[in-house]
This record gives sequence, structure tokens and C-alpha cells, in this order.
Amino acid sequence: SVDLFIMFSKNDSFKELAASRPLSEIRTTEEAEAMLSANAVKNDQGLDDEGLPDGGDPSRNSASVSLTEAEELERYIGVREEMYKKAKEYDSRIHDFEAAIRRPYFHFRPLEDHQLSNWHNYLDFIEREADFNK
Repeated sequence: SVDLFIMFSKNDSFKELAASRPLSEIRTTEEAEAMLSANAVKNDQGLDDEGLPDGGDPSRNSASVSLTEAEELERYIGVREEMYKKAKEYDSRIHDFEAAIRRPYFHFRPLEDHQLSNWHNYLDFIEREADFNK
């Protein structure tokens, strides 16, 4: 299980960093290019910043739509916030399995039946999730 205190602390530290530094210092070159590419696709499709049709508003020419740095920063933080929420939700789903583990290491003595059953249930759950990178 992810240590929720550490995850919470890292998320808060990230928000403080993002609020105190320019976006150009925080995001990677790949992230900046991805943002430009996503904006170009939206502009080509005639979508506004939220991905909605421009609606023919003449003050919003789709060729000139660009995000301000504050809007880009908000979006950048939003992506990380979503990742944080997903990690927190996933941790809450596996917490019961991991809380029931009394011996988180291998030992020469066999596990008790309820411990072995918990391990089987936990591994079945992980296999159903089908994302072994977590």
C-alpha cells in the first residue's frame, strides 16, 4: 500500500512548488510539447479551451485561441490532482487486503488458513485490475 501520509505530503509540496515557480521551470519539455500539440488539435477542430465548440463567437477566433500561463498551470495541476485522486482511490481499494496481512514476508512456517485465503483474494483482485505497474 502507498503510504497515504507521504502521498498527501508530496501532493501538497507539488502544489506549493507549482504556486511559487513559473510553469516553464516545472514541466518537462515533453509536457510542454504535448500541451502545444493538444492546443493545436483543439484549434484545428474549432474547439475552445475546454474542448467545447467555439459556437461561432467572433471574439474567439479558433486560430488565435491560446491558454494563458495561469490557465496552463491550472490544467497542469489538475492533471496531477487527478493522478493523486486515482492513486488515493486505488489505495483505499487494496487497504483491507493489506491490513489483513499479518506476516508480509516469507517464512519457513506455513501461513494460517485465513492468511493464505487473504493472499489469494488480494492477488485475485490485483489480477482482475490487470495493471501490474501499480
